[in-house]
Amino acid sequence: VKLRLDRDDDMLATGKRHCFYYQYEVGYDNQGRILAVKVEMVLRAGFSTDLSPPVATRAVCHFDNAYYLSDVDITALCGKTNTQSNTAFRGFGGPQGAIAIEYIIDNIARELGRDPLDIRKLNFYGKQDRNSTPYGQIVEDNVLHELVTELENSSEYRQRRQAIRAFNR
Repeated sequence: VKLRLDRDDDMLATGKRHCFYYQYEVGYDNQGRILAVKVEMVLRAGFSTDLSPPVATRAVCHFDNAYYLSDVDITALCGKTNTQSNTAFRGFGGPQGAIAIEYIIDNIARELGRDPLDIRKLNFYGKQDRNSTPYGQIVEDNVLHELVTELENSSEYRQRRQAIRAFNR
């Protein structure tokens, strides 16, 4: 017996990428350097576990993304719902973890009235110090500073931001 569902039914029945809900508290100084962060991630697992625990674990491990977080408390919970079971997709929790810290950094920049890129650069992992992840891995061969500076210049980032501000007045 073969069963071929039409696309509408297939989309209703098959698992999707996990939706995440985030709650956080963040401490930062007047420059925007993150001093401490506490985040709780709740992912919608669906009606069965499927691959939700590994997705949650990977989200936790990717939360720091490119940023040094000296004091961090990360919790990830799998929420059972009455929807189809969600499953692993490309990135497997990594994007959901990384987007949370990017959102937090954007909010810090907004609160301080600073450019988000400046807050990002201030919080990047260092080369010799501030280079240990929350789970103890030493970041080696960190080319992020040079790469971002090169991209900032070649994309004319500052000029574009200024032109956008002028246009939106």
